[in-house]
Parts: sequence; C-alpha cells; structure tokens
Amino acid sequence: MKVSRLQRLRGRRGSVIFCLIKVPRAALKYNHYIYETFVDKCIDMKRPSILAIFLLSAFCAFSKKHGTAADAGQVLYKTLDKLKGLRTLSYTYTRIIDYPGEAYHDETTINAYLDFNPAAQVIGLRYQFSNDKFLAIYNGSESFYCNKKGKTIAVNYSPTLETFKNSSGLFNSYITLKNALPGIINDSAVPKMLYDTTITGRVFYVADITLKNKTLNSLGDYVPTTMELKFSYKLIIDKITFMPVEIIQHTLSNQDITKTKFSDINFAPASKTDNSWYSSSYENSYAAEKPAKSISLLSPGTAAPESSLAFFSNDKATTAISNFRGNVVLLEFWIKDCGHCIEDVPQLNALYNKYKSKNFKLLAINTHDTKNMIDFFIKKHGVNYDVLIGSNAIEETYGISGFPAIVLIDKSGTILYSGYGFDEKKLDALVGQNI
Repeated sequence: MKVSRLQRLRGRRGSVIFCLIKVPRAALKYNHYIYETFVDKCIDMKRPSILAIFLLSAFCAFSKKHGTAADAGQVLYKTLDKLKGLRTLSYTYTRIIDYPGEAYHDETTINAYLDFNPAAQVIGLRYQFSNDKFLAIYNGSESFYCNKKGKTIAVNYSPTLETFKNSSGLFNSYITLKNALPGIINDSAVPKMLYDTTITGRVFYVADITLKNKTLNSLGDYVPTTMELKFSYKLIIDKITFMPVEIIQHTLSNQDITKTKFSDINFAPASKTDNSWYSSSYENSYAAEKPAKSISLLSPGTAAPESSLAFFSNDKATTAISNFRGNVVLLEFWIKDCGHCIEDVPQLNALYNKYKSKNFKLLAINTHDTKNMIDFFIKKHGVNYDVLIGSNAIEETYGISGFPAIVLIDKSGTILYSGYGFDEKKLDALVGQNI
C-alpha cells in the first residue's frame, strides 16, 4: 500500500484505519488483491459506512485465521497425501536462482516425467528429465546423463542416495516435499503459517515454513549451514488439487531467492516406451563420456610448479610464483559463487594484515570468473590482498578439484601445506613458524 494512500485514509477515515492496522503483514502482502479492493471502496465513500467497516473487520479476521500453524499443518497434510498418492506425473519444471547480492542469476527449464514405483531402488521412483541441452534418466537401477551438445553419455550403474542428494532436476521438487513434509508437519519447533495469494485471478494457499540454520537437499534431508541463517520456504498450493505450483526459497537475511515452478501438470501422462529407460538404447546416438582425469592436490614437500599469472588490478603486469621466492606464499584458489570462499575473506584479510609487513605474500587466484564478477566480489567482500588471474591450467598443475583450495609455499619454493578450506589456526601457525 502506498504511503500517500494511507495518509489520505488517515486524514479522512479514522475508523477505517483502526481496522487496517490490525491486518498482519503477511496477509497484507499475500492478500493484496482483496485488501486493495476494500481500500479503494472506502476511499470512494464520502463517509465510512458500517458495511465498509464490517468488510474490513471480516478481512482482518480472515487473515488472522489463515495465519495459524494449525491451518498450515492441515493444508500440508493434504498436500502430503496428494504426493503420496501419485503414480505417474509429468510437468514443466522451471528453476530461477536470483542472488542480487552476488550478482548471480540463472534460469533452467526441464520437462519432467516421474514414475513413482516402489520397486525402484534407492529413491522409490524413476524419472526422465530433458531439455535442449541434456537428457537425464534414472530407471530404478542405473542412472545416466546424455549431453545433447557434446553427444556423450555418462552411465552410473550403481547409484546411491548420495547420487541424488544434489540432483538438479530434483532440487526443491515434489520428491523433496514428499520426503521432507512428514518431519516438518510434526515438528512444532518449525514455524508454519498459512495465508492466501492471488495469481492471474486465482487464489492459492501459501504455506510459509521457516527453517533455522538448515536447508533441504534434493531428497528432502536437512543440510546444516555453517552460518546463523533463517530460510523461508513458501509453498504456493492449488486449493483444488493441493499440489504445489511453486516453491520460493528465501534467505531471510538477504535478498537471495530460488524459485521452482511447476506448470503443465499432468496426472495421467502417456507412458514412456520401455526402451527409453535404458542406457543401451542411446549407445548409437551418444559416445561414452571419457572418465574424468583423476587429480589430487600436490603434497607437502613437493616443489611448487611454475606458472604465469597477471595481477587483477593491472592485467598487463604478469608474474610467476617463482618471483615471490624468499617469501612465505599462500595461494588461495577460489571462485565467486562459493559460500566458503566468501566466508574465508575476513580470515584471509586478518592473516594478510598480520604478516604483510614481513616476508609474506597472500595471492588469491581466480581463473574461472569474468573480470566484472571478480571486481564485484572484491568490492562487495572487501578483499585486501592481491588477486591474480590467468589460465586454469594452473589448477591442473596444482591438482585443484574444488574450492577454496589452499597451498602454502615456503621461502625456498617448497610446498608446506595443501588442503581444502581455510584452517585459520594451522595456517597462522605455519606462516609464523616459517616467515
């Protein structure tokens, strides 16, 4: 509601305002259509009529009623029953990731087909996910991924639960809810609210669930966070079918939002052909993907390999690791969209400030992100140490397979330490002992 409108009401309709201020914020947000209609009617009246006050009062009572955990639990129970009763299902799955604080936005659309078959091992269903880039299939015993652009196929003949916990097509999906809702519904410590929202003229339930210091993985398991955070999961639920049409995951301390939308839902889709479920059916169209080359971090005692890099602040100023001989050098390999890389910046700054006046260099190496992305990260998170850019060949040379990776090099150019994540105490001690 615009301030100007409220000011007009405040000056002209004192009794109406008395009703308006009772409306919960959540209700104001998600019942905006009804709310706006009532307010517009009141503004048009020369005097606040008894009918208008009655309608607004009724609206306040309606909003409060639909804000209770009990009502949320009842709707979630019906949603869970609906999900448990599914046999086959097809829909269009759209995932939108919007992290404005990290200047990150991504959208993915997938055509999904689910066959809830108890005989299917591991996760209790078979699926086929596809779009113009890939085809991903799990047939109950093997899972495989066809890269449509590269015309390659990768087959996992013995998938486990771990295979699916971060599956892209299952993220914040119906299987996520089917597995997570029993615990959420029965846990009184998990805040739950219910209210309405209007989408293209139709009214839907909004079941708003708040999780503290944990999120959900693709299979609906809790995943603890490394920071104090709260997450809102808003389930937009069809009032007729009790099927969710959208899940909005929002980190409450910032503007990071992930939306998964379900459209073109078909409860009785045409069955997939038997041959479409097996990897052998695709061997003539796709070549076997070459196994990823196994790499591991260089071990302590190994000579630090030479490399050519450039300072981000002046990409024309090239350098090499050997140029810092005579100093203890800490290399941090990082990427912009990495939670631990963000969390480690204050500790890296502290280590740099502690030893920067001595024979110590801290070099943060990024070979993946664009210059604009790197610049955004440096400014947003207050990076004080040098950032280097260059070819990602250095990662293969040092055996980097994840982020952040830390390599500590002594004054003679020999590796003292290598590992993933920033172990502040250990690294501070090693730097102090060797500086």
